Amino acid sequence: MNGYSWSLIAVVAVSVVLIALSLRRYNRRSGESWWLLLMVAGVGAAAMWVASWAQVAVVDLWARRGVELTPLRLAVLPAVVEESAKFMIVLALVAGARRRFDDPVDGVIYGSAAGLGAAGIEIVWNVGHGGGLPRLHEFVGFAGHAVMGGLTALGLGMWNAPGRRWLLLLFFLPGGILLGMALHAGWDWVSHRMHDHHQAGEPVPAHLRAWAIVVISLGTAGYLSAVGLTNALSRRAGRRTPDEPPARTVSA
Repeated sequence: MNGYSWSLIAVVAVSVVLIALSLRRYNRRSGESWWLLLMVAGVGAAAMWVASWAQVAVVDLWARRGVELTPLRLAVLPAVVEESAKFMIVLALVAGARRRFDDPVDGVIYGSAAGLGAAGIEIVWNVGHGGGLPRLHEFVGFAGHAVMGGLTALGLGMWNAPGRRWLLLLFFLPGGILLGMALHAGWDWVSHRMHDHHQAGEPVPAHLRAWAIVVISLGTAGYLSAVGLTNALSRRAGRRTPDEPPARTVSA
């Protein structure tokens, strides 16, 4: 592997460790049930399979109508379809298992679970259908789906926030969705551009490699910020991990 590949692996490895440590700490407070997380991941996998066929149908329709299949179109399409599917999965959980969805961080956690399920099926799909993206980028996409799913569903957790939850919902519902879709489209765009260069036998420009690192770094920073924000809101609501002291009270 070349220097770019090792750099990409290093950035992803650091991102995964930081995210895992953050979620482990906050899950100790929330106590999410593993069976529910696995169920959400399974639904995410099924939704990804349906979304993949839907995207094939749209691309076929575009081809028949003479629409140019640019890297940007091929990046925006899965970003919108797949992130919408993750959001709807967590929204269905809010409606169907409200008692389990009781912490501001739950939007991030269950969105990530749906993303992991989607990532597993995407890898299977690309292998079975001869996907053109570099295998290393599929590995990165596994972690990326978890990050993007968590950000996309971030706003749904604000339903459990203390104080002015409606203001938080109005800001973070559309903000989280747009951020998740933008990161998804950015990563897919750079992957398709790199694939085009590989197919043409051309070296991949340095700015595309740099863009890949930037997208991963931005996603990790956004995800850690989302977890930190929801943790602060949880503490304001009186929730804490077993090793955290109770909030101080001032007596008269």
